[in-house]
Amino acid sequence: MNIIIDGYNYFHFLLEKSGDSIPDFERGREKIIDRLAQYRKYKPNTITVVFDGTDSYNLYRSNNSQQGIKVLFSAQGEKADDVIMDIADYGDLIVTADREIRDFVENNGAESITPQEFDAKVTMSLLMGGTVKEDDNDDAYRRPISTKKKGNPKRMSKKERKANKFLHKL
Repeated sequence: MNIIIDGYNYFHFLLEKSGDSIPDFERGREKIIDRLAQYRKYKPNTITVVFDGTDSYNLYRSNNSQQGIKVLFSAQGEKADDVIMDIADYGDLIVTADREIRDFVENNGAESITPQEFDAKVTMSLLMGGTVKEDDNDDAYRRPISTKKKGNPKRMSKKERKANKFLHKL
């Protein structure tokens, strides 16, 4: 699956989540790339992060790869939103809070989620993999994460039940 992330949109969500008030864009981009690289170890999806490069002097989009994450900067005078709408394809997952982008990509066959929803999935994957360190001073109750299956082990599968139902009609 291709995941395309509105970089500064996700950056501002993480900034708000951490409680920092002064954004350091360079450091923030590095943190995002590191976090996504950890996530990619457990979920081998193709990840593209698109950042605004409107204030840069690049006449063309710049494109590089860091830790297996594709990083795109928009060209001078171009918004990251335009780049995302340009590269989004059928079946891609777009991570953004911008309603305009979400409507556009959903009308063109892609799916979209908010940075909050995406970060929850990333955090859960990292917790399952054991790479996120939880705060020791957090007194909130945390339910242990388990992969143990629940339900009746003797129940037939959905496919078997459907076939059985069909046979009873004969």
